[in-house]
Amino acid sequence: MAALFALGLASPVVGHVVLSAWRWVAYALGGYFLLGAVGMLFYSKVGKLALRERILDNVPGEETKRFWTLAVGADY
Repeated sequence: MAALFALGLASPVVGHVVLSAWRWVAYALGGYFLLGAVGMLFYSKVGKLALRERILDNVPGEETKRFWTLAVGADY
């Protein structure tokens, strides 16, 4: 994710330096990489929790859910 973020920030800088039609390609690549980094960050913070809740809803029994929470962690 850090590499995508770095590429996303570096591409517009390169596009600003290059004074030709390739500038827009660099801007587009920068936006693409930044969008990918933001998507990965969003999934790592929100998507995993939604998946955990979906799995826990399908597991029968309170004891199993309590074990899952202890094994994986409540803030997973």
